[in-house]
Amino acid sequence: GGARYEAMSYILFRKPDAFDEETRKRVTPKDPKTRDGGKKSGDKIPSSAGKTKGKAGRPKKNANQARIELAASKHEAIEFSADEYPQLAVDEQRDYSELAGAFTKPLFEEPSRPLEIAYSQQKKMDYEKKIAEQKKVDMAKECQQLREKLQEKKLALSLANDEIKECNKKLGAWTRKVFDLELEESCEWNTNYQKVSAFKQQHGKIPSRKSQDVEEKSLSVWLDSVRHEKSVGDDQEKSNA
Repeated sequence: GGARYEAMSYILFRKPDAFDEETRKRVTPKDPKTRDGGKKSGDKIPSSAGKTKGKAGRPKKNANQARIELAASKHEAIEFSADEYPQLAVDEQRDYSELAGAFTKPLFEEPSRPLEIAYSQQKKMDYEKKIAEQKKVDMAKECQQLREKLQEKKLALSLANDEIKECNKKLGAWTRKVFDLELEESCEWNTNYQKVSAFKQQHGKIPSRKSQDVEEKSLSVWLDSVRHEKSVGDDQEKSNA
């Protein structure tokens, strides 16, 4: 495709270096009319070259190709020394990301050692890229699941809030009912409370200690005791908080 041609154009028309000149001196054009064609290590090998046929007539892969595929299958690149193969130095200053998908398959089944190493390195990076892409797919799927889970939790939270509001409404109504019924129970506290309520409704004020009326003064003492108990209870709640 276009990407492949673009990648090959870059290789064919880049500025030659010392290795390229030396390679050109060694490589001679292949004569398709001859059996060997003066084949060198840099010549393009036909798909049927370097293979032998087995009993079923299927071509067998040569040793170099098998070694390359074995390294790729293990996702390991062939180790090399930059001093021994300076032509394998990669230009990390430029971004060649547009060529990441340009390579489809090796053109040479019996490559030179440098190209064999480059094939293995390229295969390794291609595998690592696929691993990263799979991680991206997995993360995207997990994020989608988390978003769906979040929506479910938000809905559950909203329903819980509605339930709490309804419970508060009913709880308040029953609490009011309990308070009203407690005040109707027969006991000294309720009797005094009813007397104080009736006194205030009749006189427009609460009973006073200064009153000469014995019952009013008694109700006033009772109110003071209630206030004291309330104050003590509030202090205890503050200390416990």
